[in-house]
Amino acid sequence: MKIYAWAGAFGIVFFLLPSLVAAVLRRSYLRQLFVCNLVTGLTFAGWLGTLSWALTNKPYPFDARKNPKTRLASLMFLGAFLIEVGAIVVGFYVHRH
Repeated sequence: MKIYAWAGAFGIVFFLLPSLVAAVLRRSYLRQLFVCNLVTGLTFAGWLGTLSWALTNKPYPFDARKNPKTRLASLMFLGAFLIEVGAIVVGFYVHRH
């Protein structure tokens, strides 16, 4: 039954891969790209289009690593994502046992 939890966690990460790539590469249209990923990500064409948008979009004009507010926001986003994935995995595990 653990395989379902791992498969679910992998599926969520794979589904949100374009948004994660955009966040890591500091793309300027991250919010719009995230919404587009949520809406069209279930179709292969939508997911592929969102991923290509994340890879080809221009980054912010300033260096986000030097801005403490942007760095804190990125860390909070990553922390919230990891907590959410952990909660899903634990939920699957508790549900099955």
